[in-house]
Amino acid sequence: MAISYDGKAAANTHGFQAHVGYNLSKSRGNVTLRSADPMADPVIRFNYMSHPEDWEKFRHCVRLTRRNLPPAGVRPVSWSGNPAGRKG
Repeated sequence: MAISYDGKAAANTHGFQAHVGYNLSKSRGNVTLRSADPMADPVIRFNYMSHPEDWEKFRHCVRLTRRNLPPAGVRPVSWSGNPAGRKG
């Protein structure tokens, strides 16, 4: 099943998607207390891609995906990350 670009719903057409991610990130985020109030939401900083090596590894994952896709018989429409051509 293909998912629309915003990820909220299934696409109205047939499709094939590949989602790429590097799972051994050296980036580290943190969770801290916002206040002494135990009911207050914590402050969460993910710090995605904050380590330079993560960018190198992620680019490598994208290259591997592009080299190994599309599967036989599937014609690629776009490698842009946004096959529908939508902005945002």
